[in-house]
Amino acid sequence: MLVKNIFEGTLKMYCNKVIPFIVSISERVMVCPFIVSYGMKLRPDVVLEKDNKVFIVEVTGHRLDRRKSVQISKYGKLRNKKGISGEFNSRFEIVPVFIVSREYIDMYLNFIRNQSTEVNLLKLENNEISSSVTFDEVSFIDGVKLEKEMYFDIDDMSVMKMERYILEFMYYFGEGIFSVDDVVNWLLRNYKPYFSKSFISTLRKVIKKTIDYVIDYKISGVRRYGNKFLII
Repeated sequence: MLVKNIFEGTLKMYCNKVIPFIVSISERVMVCPFIVSYGMKLRPDVVLEKDNKVFIVEVTGHRLDRRKSVQISKYGKLRNKKGISGEFNSRFEIVPVFIVSREYIDMYLNFIRNQSTEVNLLKLENNEISSSVTFDEVSFIDGVKLEKEMYFDIDDMSVMKMERYILEFMYYFGEGIFSVDDVVNWLLRNYKPYFSKSFISTLRKVIKKTIDYVIDYKISGVRRYGNKFLII
């Protein structure tokens, strides 16, 4: 079966980023919110409050590139400042955090030191935040397990990436009548309440576009069914 082969072939590539749902240590957590602080508009992977501080968190499994360098520089400017607004409002002191996979940690550490940029750097190894590389403000995160099932790359909204998700959804559920929201709920699973409304809205639009593309050009076993789609 074509879908099964694609599913098995891309399962290990499902995502390059792990979202840390650190719900157990903070009552206020939001994934991918639009926030504004000191004139800068940002969309961090995770924002959470803990101990009268607001942590803006980025998680990456990629080598340091220009986009990440700019991101680090922006976040570093917010260190020791107070207050963010937007989809997540907080008056507390801002603590920027980058969680980086083990193979690229030295690259990020050298950049931070050379730029004298004060962001917290944590090492991600085997789906676990194993150590705090800089500062000690985020030591409470050390040892927190990341959700292994939640390999969802919030930075990649390309049709190619979404197509993989649609194919995996089809393989998982088989025949039936489904809606765009069914796909969204499956992708985000039990963590949907933690995602920002803006992200879910964007995700719905991209999934709808991808389903139309799959129906028109890719798979003969998918049909439109009113405002839903039919897998046969």
